[in-house]
Amino acid sequence: MHLPIVGKRIHSFVTADPARLYPLLAAPGSSAAKPWYGEERLIAWEDDILVLENEGFRRYVFGLACVLQTPGCGLQVLDPEHAAFGLAGLDVRLPCKGQRSPLVERIYVMPERRRQGIASALILRARRDFPNLALDGKLTPEGAALFGYALKH
Repeated sequence: MHLPIVGKRIHSFVTADPARLYPLLAAPGSSAAKPWYGEERLIAWEDDILVLENEGFRRYVFGLACVLQTPGCGLQVLDPEHAAFGLAGLDVRLPCKGQRSPLVERIYVMPERRRQGIASALILRARRDFPNLALDGKLTPEGAALFGYALKH
């Protein structure tokens, strides 16, 4: 799955820091998510992907078991402090001053669930919302491979 890179090149390879990734997978409103995302609106829940948004980001979380959809009541998070984390997540930085395209900020899939198409499903869902989705050029080697870029030394 190919996404364009803003600036047209990979400018750095980064190492995934698990401590920074857990908020990405956390239930909205939980103590793990709130410092990073603040108040989030629940946008949608379909195909096991929860879509959330705040002022600067849209977050896609796969496999978060603590969400309940009630007819007439919308989406509810069941006990966010004790909910399990999702299995995968994607952050999209929304366009702001000087930025034309929404950018993939982070994407992560739990190691035991990799190579099952989950990251691709998250990207496809985000591209429905943002057809001009792009990358900022900061990728892990795994991210470069996912998006079709070769690691150059």
